[in-house]
Amino acid sequence: MSIENYENKLFIETVKRGRESDRTIPGCRLVLSDGSTYFILLSDADNLGCLAGTLVDLDLRSQLHAAAFRWKVAGKALDLLANREHSRMELRQKIEKKLVYKMGLSDSEIPENAGGIINEVLDSLEEKGYLNDKRFALYWTESRLRRHPEGRSALMAGLRARGVSGNISSLLIEELDKEGAFEKALCKAGEKLSRRSSLNRERLVKRLQARGFGYREVRDWVAENFQEPGREDTNGEDSGFGE
Repeated sequence: MSIENYENKLFIETVKRGRESDRTIPGCRLVLSDGSTYFILLSDADNLGCLAGTLVDLDLRSQLHAAAFRWKVAGKALDLLANREHSRMELRQKIEKKLVYKMGLSDSEIPENAGGIINEVLDSLEEKGYLNDKRFALYWTESRLRRHPEGRSALMAGLRARGVSGNISSLLIEELDKEGAFEKALCKAGEKLSRRSSLNRERLVKRLQARGFGYREVRDWVAENFQEPGREDTNGEDSGFGE
C-alpha cells in the first residue's frame, strides 16, 4: 500500500515481540499510528494478524482492546498462582478485585465481555495444568490441618466456600480419614486447648465440636486424655459424660 493510502487512517506502526519485563508469558507490544500502545498475548497477535502496516478498523481496535484485557488477566492470574495454589473461584474473585479495584482500570479499559475473557483465561490455565481444584483442595486442607487442625465438617465447609465441588471435597476427606489425619488433628487441637486453665470438660467438648469434630470422637478423646483441673482421676468412673 502506498504512503498516500495511509493518510488519515489508523494502522499498526510497530510490532515488538518478546516479554514484558515483569511477565513470564510471551507477548507483543503494538504501537498504533495515533501513538496508542497495546500489550497482548503472542497467540492473540498471531490470530488477529497483527503486522506492521496493518490497517486498524473499528472491529480490529475492539479486538485489540479485548486482547489487551486478556493480557492483563493472564499476567495477574499467573502472578497469583506463582505465590500459592488457588481454586478456580478464588482466583476469579481475586482477578476481578485486583484488575477493577486495585489496578484502577477505567470502564473504557474493561471490555463488555470481560467475564467471558476471564473464563477463557481460566479454562486455558486449567488445560495447561496451572490451575487445578483437586491440587488446591489438597494444598488447602494440608495447610489447614497443620496450622489450625479441624474436623471433617469444618474442612468440607471451607472447601465449599472456596468453590471446590462436593465430589472433589468428599473424595479428599475420605482419603485423609483413611490416613488417620483427623485422629491426629483432634489430638493436636485437644492438647492445645487443654492447656487453657479456664476450660472444663464441657467447654472443651464444645470448642472441639466447633472445629468440626464429631461429638462421639470428641467425647472419647476428652474422656481418655483430659484431666480437669481440681478433679481427681477416678480411672474412668467419672468421665463427665452421660450415656
